[in-house]
Amino acid sequence: MMMASVLLKTFGTMLLSLHPAAAVICWIIGLFADVCWTRGSGRLRSQRIRDIALLQAATLLIAVALTAFHLEATMRWKDGLPLIAQATALIIQALGFSIGAFDGILHATTMAGVLEFPVDLDSLGILSPMLFAGFSLVFLLASSPCWPTIARGVAWIAGVVVGAMILRWILATLLFLFITDFIGYETEELPVLPFFKSGLKVALYLPFLLVGAVILQGRLGGLASPDDGNRRGCAPKHPLLCVIILILLVVVMWQPAGSRKDGEILINTYHTQWSRTDREYDKSWFGAGAGYNYA
Repeated sequence: MMMASVLLKTFGTMLLSLHPAAAVICWIIGLFADVCWTRGSGRLRSQRIRDIALLQAATLLIAVALTAFHLEATMRWKDGLPLIAQATALIIQALGFSIGAFDGILHATTMAGVLEFPVDLDSLGILSPMLFAGFSLVFLLASSPCWPTIARGVAWIAGVVVGAMILRWILATLLFLFITDFIGYETEELPVLPFFKSGLKVALYLPFLLVGAVILQGRLGGLASPDDGNRRGCAPKHPLLCVIILILLVVVMWQPAGSRKDGEILINTYHTQWSRTDREYDKSWFGAGAGYNYA
């Protein structure tokens, strides 16, 4: 049940912008899975409620922090990842297809012209495995009281997530080749948009993360033993999780504006006389003038 909650919350977060209702349903079912998971811990009801509340706070903060990081990283490397693009091009060339890579963009020769496909963080769907790993780490910290146990769990999470990313990368490459093979002279629109839709990114990761959840459920659930609390190197689990939550709160919520500076701001509208600076936005002003309003 632990990894079922991780999987549900991962795809609930991914579907939030596409299908908010489906995302909320995934999180509610994940909450029910948390209730079932903590019920077998043998803790008091008040302690279980505290544990469940802590899990929800941690997973929500992880979702917000990783989504913000993914957005920033996507904008920073929007031109693609050259090393991954070059590696993909070499593999495709070895399969006998005509393709090249310039910077972070693949260029495939088709009957309808050159098909360009940027290999960036967005098209690779990197957010899904990041969320899956982050949520898995939260549940690992909530269930494992010892540092050696946590270290082994982190190794398993990293291995499963990296494996899922490689397999998904191979599947996406094969689908890309399949699409280019069916492009003819009469093709008017090159079919690259599906690779940028969030729905396809989620669907391509679903089988791999589902298998990964099954593997981690067996491994993470079997790492802790009854005598873990008596071993050397053990640490309280919930205080550690609380520290991580506080760090995430600072990272996500703290947005320094910088020190205040003296001086004036000049807006030069000579070359853009349609850009109004003398009227604020309101509900009665529409059209191009309102759209170019500096106020």
